[in-house]
Amino acid sequence: MTAGVSGRWFVSKTHKGTLVHARLEPGEENSAKLVSLVRREARLIARREGKKVIINDGPPGPECRMT
Repeated sequence: MTAGVSGRWFVSKTHKGTLVHARLEPGEENSAKLVSLVRREARLIARREGKKVIINDGPPGPECRMT
């Protein structure tokens, strides 16, 4: 990873639909910011594709609030 980058997010096409996902490096902080970015991008893509349902999943923990 480059200096100052703690994770990366991706958009992938699957046979079930579009997947917005991310990878946070072990021990890195700010996962809440990465989760927020992934959720925002998922909403934008869902709106553009006319989808009404977004499935959101992630690991539990104090740094990863999914609310």
